[in-house]
Amino acid sequence: MKKFSYGRFFIFVILGLIIGTPLGVFIGKVFPVFDYGLNFGFPTMSLDFVFIKLTFGVSIKINVGSIIGVILFVLFFTLT
Repeated sequence: MKKFSYGRFFIFVILGLIIGTPLGVFIGKVFPVFDYGLNFGFPTMSLDFVFIKLTFGVSIKINVGSIIGVILFVLFFTLT
C-alpha cells in the first residue's frame, strides 16, 4: 500500500483547476453549461507610498469544467 502524499495530492488538484477552467470556458462557447460557475475573492486594495505602489487582490473562478478537471485528476492520482 502506498503512502498518501498531501503535497502530491495538492499538486494534482491545482493541475485539475488550471487545466479544467480554460477548457470549461472554451467548451462553454458551444455548451454554455460548462462555463457556469462562481467568481469569488477579495477586491483589489492599493497601498500608495511615495516610492512604491503595492496592489493586492485575489479572484477565483470555478466553473463546471474546473470541477470535472479536478475529479479527473483526483481519479488519476488514485490510480498512480
